[in-house]
Amino acid sequence: MPEVFRSLNRMAQAGLLRRADLGDHVWRFEVIRNNSLDHDATHPHFLCIDCGNVVCLDQVKLTADSQRMTALIGEVEK
Repeated sequence: MPEVFRSLNRMAQAGLLRRADLGDHVWRFEVIRNNSLDHDATHPHFLCIDCGNVVCLDQVKLTADSQRMTALIGEVEK
């Protein structure tokens, strides 16, 4: 199993995946699409604390204040 995480981290370092911690100390990986207009790199996510599902909120645009607040809760590593 460590090989899988090592591979995922290498793909994130190469710019193929985005690695994110949504505040629950679990790393999640998301494919970076070629069309940046299709999927904004700074979009927020919704994490259901009951079932653990994660939903991208592509239509929500983060303000400078909301980005600062997000930095206090979770981290996004590029």
